[in-house]
Amino acid sequence: MKGRRYEVTATDKLYRVLPRFDQIKTHDWTQDYKSSIKNNPAVSQFRINNKRVINALCFDIDDAEDAFLWDELGLPQPSIQTFNKFDRKCHLVYLLESPVDKEQYKPYAWAKSILMQMRSMLKGDVAYTNTFTKNFYNTTLFEPIIIDSSYTLADLQSYLPKINTPLKAELTDPIGSRHISLFESLRRPAYKMVNQVDEDGFLTWLRSEADAINESFDEPIKTKHIVRSIYTFCIENRHNFGNNQGKNRGAYAKYLKDGMTLPEKQSKSAELSREKVMIKTELKIEEAIKILGLRGSKISNTSIAAKAGVSTKTVQRYKKRQAQKAEDIALKKLDSRCA
Repeated sequence: MKGRRYEVTATDKLYRVLPRFDQIKTHDWTQDYKSSIKNNPAVSQFRINNKRVINALCFDIDDAEDAFLWDELGLPQPSIQTFNKFDRKCHLVYLLESPVDKEQYKPYAWAKSILMQMRSMLKGDVAYTNTFTKNFYNTTLFEPIIIDSSYTLADLQSYLPKINTPLKAELTDPIGSRHISLFESLRRPAYKMVNQVDEDGFLTWLRSEADAINESFDEPIKTKHIVRSIYTFCIENRHNFGNNQGKNRGAYAKYLKDGMTLPEKQSKSAELSREKVMIKTELKIEEAIKILGLRGSKISNTSIAAKAGVSTKTVQRYKKRQAQKAEDIALKKLDSRCA
């Protein structure tokens, strides 16, 4: 007997995917996942994407006049359009046929390229995280338009004008929150400023710049922790920025010359490090020999190694170096007598 076939809508697919990858903290997990969102009027938004997968491409449209810009541009109709009943701002949601795993570089890069291009065309909020979306089942606050459609990345790409290939698209533009936007906008000029003023002046400048950037956001955020993290990093690493960059630093700076290439500096530093370790090891061995002699114990490679906390091979190398030094001294004395 053949099983009964049920029709599965695009939104049903969405709810079937979401619980496997994420948790929604705004509803009671003792209830059914879908009904808890649908029947709880207190839930104004929920997480549609997360750190692991992208289930949909979402856009935050702040200007009500741009809500149907997708139609004027010839783009496909969003799977879900969720309008705020009071200010008519909306979210456009394009459900994907299958989730995009962020750990798979090529699909993720392609999705990110499409998202940035569509966001620019639709005049979406650049600070929107593409993580939470308005709860389209909450009809108290929102007026949704839902169609039974989902898209593949190839479907969406076919509606876009040809630009750089998806894998060559700029991937450094962060799709993140206002906090990330503030951090990225503030840190680079801070690298240049940190060596131009004292620490108090630098902190004052950071706060002023952060406030100016924050005012450009529709909903300002708290800047205290971002400012403090940038301040701490810049102060601790100020020698890496500006005119100090490229100068010799570290324990062996006085032994390095400014004209040296990087491989030469690394080789010289390694040589000095080996010499430093060798001197410490020799002192340990000499101290061990002295103690064994005072105790009247047998002095052998094994006993010296055990007392000094080194290997017998290290003791053997030490004796060879001492023999070589004694030979060099004897030759120098002989040369001085012959001169």
